[in-house]
Amino acid sequence: LGQWPRRNGMIDYLQMAQDAQRCLQALGVDVSPEQLVSTLSPAHKQLVEIARVMKGEPRVVILDEPTSSLASAEVELVIRAVKKMSALGVAVIYVSHRMEEIRRIASCATVMRDGQVAGDVMLENTSTHHIVSLMLGRDHVDIAPVAPQEIVDQAVLEVRALRHKPKLEDISFTLRRGEVLGIAGLLGAGRSELLKAIVGLETYEQGEIVINGEKITRPDYGDMLKRGIGYTPENRKEAGIIPWLGVDENTVLTNRQKISANGVLQWST
Repeated sequence: LGQWPRRNGMIDYLQMAQDAQRCLQALGVDVSPEQLVSTLSPAHKQLVEIARVMKGEPRVVILDEPTSSLASAEVELVIRAVKKMSALGVAVIYVSHRMEEIRRIASCATVMRDGQVAGDVMLENTSTHHIVSLMLGRDHVDIAPVAPQEIVDQAVLEVRALRHKPKLEDISFTLRRGEVLGIAGLLGAGRSELLKAIVGLETYEQGEIVINGEKITRPDYGDMLKRGIGYTPENRKEAGIIPWLGVDENTVLTNRQKISANGVLQWST
């Protein structure tokens, strides 16, 4: 954007693709220049933004919370790109509240609190406890972990041998009332596809989904909402909200029937 290569007064699309490919390869990003950005994952969109900055051959790059909306497995892609920038001689200011990331890519850190510098530290000989204390303005006290409790309630959701190639193969789990189930995996491992299949946004070849003991052969998103299944997508900024509507309208989008009369929203509700 803003750096269109031209030839005979026209945009040189071949040169543009070559320039984009060179910038992406320099950061180790495996994305085709012809691919639509709307089809990329949040992690790859972030990397495309970094590649765009690198096209201008900057001496300093400022990254403001580049991984705040990314899953931990996707953070690795951004960290790898930052290390490549540093290896190319680019100075990087990396703003983040995630100490693990800061320690992996930086040698020193400036801690800010309430708009002021709380301290400059060398990460090699500074504990995370001290850095957190600088961030809080007081001594940080660790809280003892709570012992896990076994949950014996009836299952509210069961997934049995769910299959949808190439991403899903024989996925099974049981979720009971009060449980929190974490799903981990690298970028492209099938996490989003699994969740979309459960709520009826994607089909699957075989398997069963059971909600409160009732088998659902082919989930439909509207039906799953009525059955009490809520879903927030991976890319919430684009697929989870409608930005030109107010907070009140976005909040009731999936339950508008409950506050509607004859198809008209009851604003006082």
